Amino acid sequence: MEPLVFPILAVLVLLQIPISIFVHFDAKRRKLKHPDTYEFGVLVPLCGLVVTVVYLYNRRRRSGKALG
Repeated sequence: MEPLVFPILAVLVLLQIPISIFVHFDAKRRKLKHPDTYEFGVLVPLCGLVVTVVYLYNRRRRSGKALG
């Protein structure tokens, strides 16, 4: 199991980069408050997945307000 830990963590960190790019542009398009906070929060190792869930929750909550 130990040989798998580093590759799994590396893949998770590498997945956070495209997610943060998506969050950056989507948050600006939806005019959310503090879009940079979400972007940088996604990039923080091990916390990024939690911030991604929070962002998706806020995105759904404001879905009709900013674009409509």
